[in-house]
Amino acid sequence: MERVLIVEDDGIQAFVVARILGKAGYEIAGPCLTLQQAFAVLEEQKIDAAVLDIGVGEGFCPVLADRLSEAGIPFGFISGYGPHVLSAQFRLRPYLAKPWSDQDLVTVLHGMVASVNRDKIAS
Repeated sequence: MERVLIVEDDGIQAFVVARILGKAGYEIAGPCLTLQQAFAVLEEQKIDAAVLDIGVGEGFCPVLADRLSEAGIPFGFISGYGPHVLSAQFRLRPYLAKPWSDQDLVTVLHGMVASVNRDKIAS
């Protein structure tokens, strides 16, 4: 079972995402409401994928996205911000604009995890 890190500063939204992905068969890490919590989870747990809100309380998630990229962990963004606030290196990552549907969220995550699994098989 893949473990998915959820980083979303709106508590209700975070738990909605966790519920949807939990029902889809993913193990949930978090949800994290702050970047500090997210970095702590990354240090303590094996993470297979991540879903990030672009703006999280004290800052923008691209700082965390850099860390996930370095670790080879697939991730995508869910946000009310447009993807234009992301640096060019992250604009091609999966992105869902709020409001999104449950199925859209699950489909995007399945795609991220499947691509990593294909890469593992190929190597």
